[in-house]
Amino acid sequence: MKGFLIAGLVVLSAAMPVRMLGKDIDKGKLEKARDYVNGKITYLFLEAYVERDKSKKGEFESIKSDLQIEHVSSAKDATVLKKVLTGKFTRTIGQLVDPINGIDISMLTDLENEKAAGKIVDDAFAILSESYKKEYDFLQEKRDFLIMAIVNFLGQTGDPGNEKQNGRGSEGNKKDTVFVMPQKAGFFSNDHLSIWIVLLFLAITGAFVYCMREIKFLHEKLRKLAIDNDTAAFNKMAASGKETWHKNSTGTLSIRDVENAVLNSTAVQSLVDDVNVIKSMLEKKDSSGVVTSAPVQSTAGTREGSKEEVFYMAGPVNHYFPLSAKSATRENTVYKFTIKSNKYEAIYELHTSGAPVHEILSMVESYIRPACDEENLPGDTVRNIVTKTKGVAFLEGDRWMIKTKAIIRYE
Repeated sequence: MKGFLIAGLVVLSAAMPVRMLGKDIDKGKLEKARDYVNGKITYLFLEAYVERDKSKKGEFESIKSDLQIEHVSSAKDATVLKKVLTGKFTRTIGQLVDPINGIDISMLTDLENEKAAGKIVDDAFAILSESYKKEYDFLQEKRDFLIMAIVNFLGQTGDPGNEKQNGRGSEGNKKDTVFVMPQKAGFFSNDHLSIWIVLLFLAITGAFVYCMREIKFLHEKLRKLAIDNDTAAFNKMAASGKETWHKNSTGTLSIRDVENAVLNSTAVQSLVDDVNVIKSMLEKKDSSGVVTSAPVQSTAGTREGSKEEVFYMAGPVNHYFPLSAKSATRENTVYKFTIKSNKYEAIYELHTSGAPVHEILSMVESYIRPACDEENLPGDTVRNIVTKTKGVAFLEGDRWMIKTKAIIRYE
């Protein structure tokens, strides 16, 4: 019994969400990401600012084209940004550009892409909040869009500025699109994990496996006894055991005798006692609010009462969907997920009820092609995107990994 519990804990701990081993984030990419956030927030701030102060609108229009950023890899560094602003919005340099450029990225190289991107963006918004509170309240809704753009950039391989690296051209990077990613923990995150539930599950699994092995062993013994018809050997085994054995009219043991032997086994009884002890501990913990015990239901009952779990996602990050992007509503999302009964596999499809079709098409390289194969190429006018064959993804730690891409058609 202890062996089963230890083995189960080892397997479970190996399956826990851990940071994937790999190379650290390139510092040059982090600097480029900081420049992108600096330029993007400065542009968005000034755009909102001149709406309140119309007298500055002419000056903003004269430098607007120099401030616009197509994608992360084309971001200008702080030196160039300050030259553009000098003489027109000089105060913005000291209040916004220089402080954001001073964000320390040296400690972010060993973080995951999502965490590093979130740290840069959050620090920049904190600086914006200190100097320009009104604009901060308006611009904070852009936070998730900035994070997603940086995550996609950090996840690219090769030359980030090469617009034809995937053989598709640069149509997908012409325009940044806002897709809000909820940051709440998903159902399969560590927030919903309890050691007592794990121990109960392992105890029940160990008991089941042990019983199956015992039954198989007994059937094999009985088969050999029936073939050999060795009465002396049979009597010797029966006399040495603790259970009472009986032969039927054919000289072999009946199924009832086998079942009684298993039920009366001291090893099986010990497993049952262990399960009862764990159930008792769960019930005691219930009153303290640490663990909520629930009656154990049969597998058949669980399947009959279960319903399909549906959730929504924005876009993939390379070859997976981050679990942190899971949303219960379809707004600002592109994909609909339906979890299968095994809870570790899901089918997904592209939908257009969460964002306009033209906005989805503007991010085709980031949001469509990593997760979908296309039956045709988008024309000048696309009214709808139809999923012809749903894709398949499986849960691995804190990610839904793409197993089979969906097939879509532009109409």
